[in-house]
Amino acid sequence: MQMRQYTIFVVFFLFSLLGALPVYAQSCSANQLGGVVFRDYNADGARGTYEPGQSGIVVTVFSSDGATLASGTTGSDGTFVLSNVPDGSDVRVEFSQIPDYLFPGPDGSSNGTTTQFVTQNSNCTVNLGLSAPAEYCQSDPLLITPCYVNGDPLLAGTAASADSFVAWQYSENGQPAKSTATGPKHWAINSQTGPTWGVAVQRSTQTVFTTALMKRHSGFGPLGPSGLYSVDATDPDNVSVTSFINLATIGIDAGADPHAGVGANLIDPSLDAASYQAVGKIGFGDLDISEDEQTLWLVNLQDRTLYSIFIGVPAQVPTAAQVTAYPISNPGCTNNDYRPWGIGIQDGQVYVGVICTGETSENNNDLQLYVQQLQSDGSFLSVINFALDYTKGYPLIPAFVPLPGVNNWQHWADDFNADVTNAAVANSFIAYPQPILSDIEFDTDGSMILGLLDRSGHQLGRLNFIPTAATPINPPSGGDMLRACKTGSNTWTLESNGSCPGGSATSGAGNNQGPGGGEYYFADFRTFPAPNENLDAHQELVVGGLASIKGTNEVVASVYDPYEFETGGTITFSNTTGDRVRAYEVYPSFLGNLGKAAGVGDLELLCDPAPIEIGNRVWIDTDRDGVQDPGEAPIVGATVRLLTSSRTVIATTTTNSNGEYLFTRSDGAQINTNYIVTLNEASDYQSGGPLAGYLLTSADQNEDQRDSDGVTASTGYPEIDLTTGVAGENNHTYDFGFQTADCDVTDLSISSATIDGGAAELLDIHRRIIAFRRAQRKSGRCSDLSVDLETKSLARVTESYEEIWRTTWTDLPRQSYSCDQVLAA
Repeated sequence: MQMRQYTIFVVFFLFSLLGALPVYAQSCSANQLGGVVFRDYNADGARGTYEPGQSGIVVTVFSSDGATLASGTTGSDGTFVLSNVPDGSDVRVEFSQIPDYLFPGPDGSSNGTTTQFVTQNSNCTVNLGLSAPAEYCQSDPLLITPCYVNGDPLLAGTAASADSFVAWQYSENGQPAKSTATGPKHWAINSQTGPTWGVAVQRSTQTVFTTALMKRHSGFGPLGPSGLYSVDATDPDNVSVTSFINLATIGIDAGADPHAGVGANLIDPSLDAASYQAVGKIGFGDLDISEDEQTLWLVNLQDRTLYSIFIGVPAQVPTAAQVTAYPISNPGCTNNDYRPWGIGIQDGQVYVGVICTGETSENNNDLQLYVQQLQSDGSFLSVINFALDYTKGYPLIPAFVPLPGVNNWQHWADDFNADVTNAAVANSFIAYPQPILSDIEFDTDGSMILGLLDRSGHQLGRLNFIPTAATPINPPSGGDMLRACKTGSNTWTLESNGSCPGGSATSGAGNNQGPGGGEYYFADFRTFPAPNENLDAHQELVVGGLASIKGTNEVVASVYDPYEFETGGTITFSNTTGDRVRAYEVYPSFLGNLGKAAGVGDLELLCDPAPIEIGNRVWIDTDRDGVQDPGEAPIVGATVRLLTSSRTVIATTTTNSNGEYLFTRSDGAQINTNYIVTLNEASDYQSGGPLAGYLLTSADQNEDQRDSDGVTASTGYPEIDLTTGVAGENNHTYDFGFQTADCDVTDLSISSATIDGGAAELLDIHRRIIAFRRAQRKSGRCSDLSVDLETKSLARVTESYEEIWRTTWTDLPRQSYSCDQVLAA
């Protein structure tokens, strides 16, 4: 054990150092422009070590006259290099064809927005971050899981008040029972939910959903086999639990309750014989939520169907009209023996895990694993399939297990005596690992991480009876965790001997506990205490639940015995080394817990909603076409305010050196809300102010990505009315363009105009003034203005008269402009 710990430390330290290294490097030659488009998982505006490039994004470079200089598409690593972009030129760079499930990331220290202005100098750092709101998470969220105990939660006894749903900080590492970590938050008790498996989080409302699990020796909660429960976790220290809906009432019937004879207390053993064969066949498997948080996805084990249930945001109790069924067809299993369970959602695609169980043939050669992708027509496409015929780790070393062959997956068994053992001895260890593909997570490179639950973990219980006699046993579960390596746009290949194709092997290579003779995630073992700390007691601790924070290079798995025997909790693994990073003990050893028999369930993270950011630019529209052209100067220091629709000020900022402004969640900006962005600081328009001498340019002359959006409101100031999108939907297209003013607003003086011809000569002076103005203007702007010339006074100067005129220009913003003195003659 000491040797293993030392090895773990060295590898972890090495990769910590590697994590500080640059994650990409490229160079551009003369007259080339380049950069990288990447997934900004944590929405910090900078590329992290484990934030991959995004392929398929179109990058186009425009000159100051609007001509396309170069265009290309980002490669598989997200990088691009474009030629024929002259050094020294001012260019506009636009990013387009962004997939619907991605939004522009925040404008940050090492990346910009979807429209960027560059003075070209062989620039290779024109970068863009993209974010999927469903992939965002803060650095240390709560981690959530169901946990299980023996007994009927609806009877008066100790089982009713035991924990059934708990949460703790993601970063926790240790054993609360030994005061080396903080204990979990107690969110629900057994009488409120009973045993559940699937967990889904609607992060925008901090609502957690969980569905009923068929578990022998543990009775259903108040809603029975078709129950869906919710937890309001707005205040994680004071949650409320609701029986959300019995899904059978809207056509999703998960079967009849087979439990019988389950006692009221944690220490009451039971035969509960009919429940043995019902595990994996009634109740629900995995539960997930769509990336827009509007729809729940769940697998009904009873009818082998994937269901989508529209709940909206915030969630409302659904009706039958809001349910869509997607029957999961047989992917190729003999005797029609197939069982779905796990769900994965990635980049707008829904995946379902299916096992060929071999239960009719009782032939282990019929065991197969499929991951199926839901298609737009409601059918399913198999994207990876492989036989479950590899040698795996022992649930318990052979000397303690009477049944041979438990280091292999076994066909599903509904008859304990015929299939598992004929000679169960009281208090002996019984192992018979039957595969369930219970969870699907995706790593940052697109690889799948597959959680495999041992069905017997829910068929058997710690020191509980076998289904045919009052013989108590101790059943160590024998699940697994596999990596399906991304090898193409929609193809995956199973790990082999602890590595992916073309990749380095982890330290599990050659341990004979996985496909190809090795194991990628190899640290799922528990050794004996001293003096036998170098001898494995259990070689497969995983019980099927998975969770990950994108960009951390980690995956968390639900396990038994993370530190000590007869306990349950989690182990966090490195996605690079496959080694253990940390572990957490959810429950200690006590009579009535499930010990090694799958005592914790699915895992989910209570992530915050992804932040939002709106902006973006205030600039001088030199050619007055309403389009942001390269080389047109920014306006720096202009005051920008964010107002509610009722004109209450939410936040105030000023434009930076690039003319950019931003409002974020930290400024008070909320999702799905109407706002006004305005430049209404009067002093900005006075002499010396950043907007002095400028008119608002024409709005909506081109696409939002590059035009001006501001209009003059009834207040006399430029404004943009907008509605924010969903969480993570950043929008950097709210721009204000200004142009220089041609005309006077206040006292226009006409000097050296001798008045001796009466009214006719005055009229001629008027005409000459107007003609002079038209000859000097830069555009048609002045012709759009109404001019009111009015004689203010006549005063005799020596032997001639000097006449002073005042002009009023009625459609300018609230600002006084001054021009050079204009002569009439």
